[in-house]
Amino acid sequence: MTRFRTNDPKSNNTPNNSAVILFNNNLDKTPLEHRLETVRELDSTVDFCRGIIQLKVVITLAENEEGFTTKELARKLMLRYKAVADSLRKLEKKGLVAKVGKRGMEHYILTNKGWEYYEKLISTLSAGSNNFRYKQVVTPSKRFLIKDLAEDLTLYSYTADAVIALATARNYELPLSTIASLFKLSPSRAQSYLSIFSESGAPLKLYKKSLRPSLIRKFYEFFGINKGPYKIYYKLSKDGLSLYYKLPHYIKYRNSVAVKIIKSIIGTAHPKLALRNLLFMLSVGNAMALWGLLLHPAGRIIVLAWQLFQLFILLLVYLAY
Repeated sequence: MTRFRTNDPKSNNTPNNSAVILFNNNLDKTPLEHRLETVRELDSTVDFCRGIIQLKVVITLAENEEGFTTKELARKLMLRYKAVADSLRKLEKKGLVAKVGKRGMEHYILTNKGWEYYEKLISTLSAGSNNFRYKQVVTPSKRFLIKDLAEDLTLYSYTADAVIALATARNYELPLSTIASLFKLSPSRAQSYLSIFSESGAPLKLYKKSLRPSLIRKFYEFFGINKGPYKIYYKLSKDGLSLYYKLPHYIKYRNSVAVKIIKSIIGTAHPKLALRNLLFMLSVGNAMALWGLLLHPAGRIIVLAWQLFQLFILLLVYLAY
């Protein structure tokens, strides 16, 4: 395999006597002991339990000798940009990757040390693949697998929530602020998850991002003033809608009159958003009904009407979810 090598000042390929002595000493070790020693060496460079993203980055960079940008790696690995950027920073500090290219167009490649690490990692993982005893040595620990699975589940949980919320919203779109409140994350953090399936070049484009003038900006523009912030919106794409049609929620919601009524009241039929907004609406309504009972001549009629409306809402929620 031809590889692109960088001028790595930390790399030293010149053999010395100590290396020869070490090599001779290793001749007395069994293949299993060799692999155990290699696994310990690899783990000391990148912690197998804590550095799963770093390992993924190293393996992905080995696919292309010209390297990838941080954004490209995030898209390929379907991970948040910040998580990939942090991993690259740590790998660069360890001397496994190097940043090359002009400012603003930087991309990352494996250094000599990075290629050596990759080769050891792959050879160790593939060694003894037909022998069960060796498989036990190179199989990741439960902590390693649980951490990796937890990251995937987090991403797919947020993705499922976003797809369902958008698919049951008016015109299949919602502002970023609403999606962030659904995730219970800050808008910037929520956007980092949404960008994995919305940026150009994404392996699967589920959403389309757009900018619209906020109410404040519209107010200024009415007076001919170019001022005020824009609001970020996300709309479900055709792929996103196709994904929704394969989810059990679609089968449950498609013929539900209750879901359609809730959607017309709230703007989306996602259970979390619907229940949260309905609870807020009922709380405000109860306060107004109490005010009517105390101060309005027809207070009893107002309270009775409100109680009937609350029963209607509770019945809708029961039938919908």
